[in-house]
Amino acid sequence: VCGSYEDTLQALSAVQSSMFSDDQHDVLLDIGFTFNFYGLPYTQLVVSGNGYVTFDASQASSYSPWAINAAIPNPGNLPENAIMAPWQDIHSGIGGEITFGTVGSAPNRQFIVTWCGVPMYSCTNLLHTSQVVLYEGSDRIEMHIENKPLCLGWQGGAAIQGLVDATSTNF
Repeated sequence: VCGSYEDTLQALSAVQSSMFSDDQHDVLLDIGFTFNFYGLPYTQLVVSGNGYVTFDASQASSYSPWAINAAIPNPGNLPENAIMAPWQDIHSGIGGEITFGTVGSAPNRQFIVTWCGVPMYSCTNLLHTSQVVLYEGSDRIEMHIENKPLCLGWQGGAAIQGLVDATSTNF
């Protein structure tokens, strides 16, 4: 069931993010369908330059935290209401691409976010690639990690992969 599997992540029908600086959230993006996350319906989300998406619209075009000082949940601290794939300190301001887009036809569309070849913050020769896929109708979430290097010289290589709701009570 869980045998060896290899694939290459690709951004299909994607738009490149407008983030070209470190530690930022992108603008508020339309998903293209209603996606239910922890029982709440969303039609928009925000992509972080640090490897997560959040359904907290107030984070659009704002600072995206990078310091991982505690495990999730960490009530009152970002990221919340988020899919972390993984959350880590990467530097989209100096390289790589963050792309997103909705593909397919109703009622089976997918919203895909890809962090492709984004350098680690303090180890810019190490490149990270991951992807989040949200499925219309089933509200299924897939996270794919193609390359997750460890930059031990920066925060000990800290990263968190997972989910957390808006109140940090479900994670």
